[in-house]
Amino acid sequence: LVSISGYGKLLHYPCEAMSEVAQTLVPVRNITELAGCENGLDARDYVMRHIYRQDEAETHEILCARHLAGELYAAFGAACEVREEGEHMRVTLNAPWISVRRFLLVHLKHATLLSPDTRVGQLRGELAGALACYTS
Repeated sequence: LVSISGYGKLLHYPCEAMSEVAQTLVPVRNITELAGCENGLDARDYVMRHIYRQDEAETHEILCARHLAGELYAAFGAACEVREEGEHMRVTLNAPWISVRRFLLVHLKHATLLSPDTRVGQLRGELAGALACYTS
């Protein structure tokens, strides 16, 4: 993470974009003076949000085919609570939307988002927009 005087916020760059890097003992400015860091810096949270683009976890409910159990656990691990429903599983998971969305799109025919309603509407809009590209 890099702070450049005058920008007032943290900036980050890939290592290969840097040259002649040196660590100093004197910060350019105090971290609490930077936008979004008024209470200090949680480096893990910053990296997850700004570099890996992972939002905070939300609770989602999904109905999916039982054969997806392995992929579900590989993607979300202990964040899943599974209840079997015949040929399907009702899954409650606490995970970032970007990860849940990716899982749903990869398993489109076998996984359905049940809640929260705002994300169901968002996904429905994305799918309708994509389908509109394939009209004859």
